[in-house]
Amino acid sequence: MDSLDKQSAIQAQLSQLLPGLLFDEPLAKYSTMRVGGPARYFLTTKTTAELIQAMKVVWQFDIPYHLLGGGSNTLFADSGFAGLVIRHQANQIIFSHGQSAESKDQIEELSWSDPYQKAGRYVEYQSQQYLQFADLDYAERPGETVVRVESGTNLTGLIVKTLDRNLSGLQWFGGIPGTLGGAVWNNIHGGTHLLAERVHQVTALNQAGQLVYYSPEQVGFGYDISRFHQSGEIILSTDLLLTQSTELEIERAEKTFREWVRRKAAMQPKQGSLGSTFKNISEAERLKHNLPTGAAGYLIDQVGLKGRVCGGATIYDQHANFIINQGQARASDIIELMLLAQRSVQAKFGIRLEPEIVLVGQFDEAARPLQWLKQTDGK
Repeated sequence: MDSLDKQSAIQAQLSQLLPGLLFDEPLAKYSTMRVGGPARYFLTTKTTAELIQAMKVVWQFDIPYHLLGGGSNTLFADSGFAGLVIRHQANQIIFSHGQSAESKDQIEELSWSDPYQKAGRYVEYQSQQYLQFADLDYAERPGETVVRVESGTNLTGLIVKTLDRNLSGLQWFGGIPGTLGGAVWNNIHGGTHLLAERVHQVTALNQAGQLVYYSPEQVGFGYDISRFHQSGEIILSTDLLLTQSTELEIERAEKTFREWVRRKAAMQPKQGSLGSTFKNISEAERLKHNLPTGAAGYLIDQVGLKGRVCGGATIYDQHANFIINQGQARASDIIELMLLAQRSVQAKFGIRLEPEIVLVGQFDEAARPLQWLKQTDGK
């Protein structure tokens, strides 16, 4: 059997094992940046059982894979991805009542732009040059209500749904597109708050096909990091510990959520982007260099790169930590601007900016400084 026949035979097997499997599916439409070549295989899973089946097939056939959430921080290579991209959309939410009763709720699929639509875009907000959060922050009572959420659940839809049930604790994460699985994987931050503060337990699938359960301590949460960056385990669901709030408390939480989303909407570009390109630096590093802010956008602005163009990509002239697609951008254009920003900030401040973006696929050797922890060629 020649290589072409062998490939056809594998595709036939995969099609039987994974109903709905697509071949050579363009990835640009699944990224908020709207760039990237095709995936050799592409599958949308609607339930946790479908995701488990897909992962068992991946491991059985040793297929490179990438699990896709909202695509808001994912840069696909121009050549695409020589493996399986799984777009997971299981979105069941289970609200617990005491120790015995449970009620199940489903939320609709929301597109990546919906965080602002749900909260009400507030274009009149006169933002500071860099996003301000301190006036919105406040101390909150610990959580006592467990809410189990499948990993494909849209984050903004989840926040709205829990606030509707007078449950607070997630309002800090308004305006962040994507799914809860991606949020847990990266331990997202909203202002001074980390998602780990509200995680009670994570259920995952290991490469032996077994379900494993982790406490927050076992997950190893840090700033923009968790054990799942390296473990190869697949997040299936997360038990969140939320606060059953009084009328006044929930009113404050809802106002915080909407205002935080509005402020972000006023600063972020309307064109396609991947969200924040680089992490902000730590407070210790800010103090070490005697800087007025730790915002990565400030550092990139200070080296004069706002508005810099490479091909079809541009460093946003209103906020330098965003790179936007002017319509015909390629992944290589974005990489070039990221490298330029990283090198320029390193040269002026002695600070190495770390990407927030996940690179998926094969990139040129020149991109290696960006590929530190978050690059994947599949496995």
